[in-house]
Amino acid sequence: MYVTLSFADLLSFMEAVVAFMLAAMLLASGKVGVRWLAAFSFVLGVSFIQAVMPSFNLPVWAGPLMRWLYAMQLLAMPFLYQYAVIATSHAGLLRFYHYVPAVFAAVVLLPFVGSLLPDTFVVQLIVWLIVLQVVVYLTAIIFMVRSYRIGLKQTHSTLTGIGFRWLEHLCIWLMALIVFDITIFPLMAHWAVPFETIQFVFNLISTLYVLWLTRSALEQHSVSPRGAEKLSPSYEKSGLDVDTAGSLAASVVKVMENEELYLKPDLMLADMASSSGVSNHILSEVLNKTIGQNFYDFVNSYRVKAAQKLLGETDRTVLDVAFAVGFNNKVSFNQAFKKQVSMTPSQYRRKLGASKLQR
Repeated sequence: MYVTLSFADLLSFMEAVVAFMLAAMLLASGKVGVRWLAAFSFVLGVSFIQAVMPSFNLPVWAGPLMRWLYAMQLLAMPFLYQYAVIATSHAGLLRFYHYVPAVFAAVVLLPFVGSLLPDTFVVQLIVWLIVLQVVVYLTAIIFMVRSYRIGLKQTHSTLTGIGFRWLEHLCIWLMALIVFDITIFPLMAHWAVPFETIQFVFNLISTLYVLWLTRSALEQHSVSPRGAEKLSPSYEKSGLDVDTAGSLAASVVKVMENEELYLKPDLMLADMASSSGVSNHILSEVLNKTIGQNFYDFVNSYRVKAAQKLLGETDRTVLDVAFAVGFNNKVSFNQAFKKQVSMTPSQYRRKLGASKLQR
């Protein structure tokens, strides 16, 4: 047996090592649903190994193994989907039909005993099946994560570390890779770019993606978006009339302003409900129906107002101001500030400076 490895092949090996290490680290972390994410990472590693196997002069008996490894790629999306289902407390199970495409691919490829991976219509069919599966599952995960984040905004004043924004971005990034794989890279080949160069670029991008997945997955924390008490969107179920709701709203605003609860970075609905002397359920009703904001936006509106004052009256850095008013990172601060003021904190400070000079 002889081996001819290119830089792209070596990079594939590196990707596989990183993916297998991630799988082991995830299993050791004990986080919610990580066994499914670890399985997803393991399948990624297998796909990287499978991609480099044609560089080896393998015996004929290795053909079935090569093809089954190829078919295993159809397990990646169901595993990632199940991780998202469990981690975001979504209702749903990984039913048997999620595995049907992988079983179909393994059975269909089995008869090709004469070659490692036949370049036939069957293989092209499986390739497009993988593409279709990726698009469908990633779209479902994106909607699932966004729904989860909306639920979190009813009970949490910050989404940092719990909002799964990285998972949403990861899905979009995967879709971009698929688009590159079926459009840009064939065009590069048409323009006489060497295949080894194309594969190297794709593998490099994939490696960066896996490293990003490693960091983000290990930093992720999972919480219930609704807490222990289910929050109803209607007054009829809570028994609040308009006058009572208005009185409670005024009380909630008074507590927020007098006690400056918004300065607590990890403030939760339960904390504010306790200070206001009402249940989580009632407080949520008042915020959403009477004040017209979810808990997340309500708290951040006070933080932004406090930040505007500090930006205008002090020389503290934008990051210092963000921490001082209750935000726990600059990105969240900028997003909330721009949503409310229609400009970034830096732009706001420059505008104030220009106004003072004109006077």
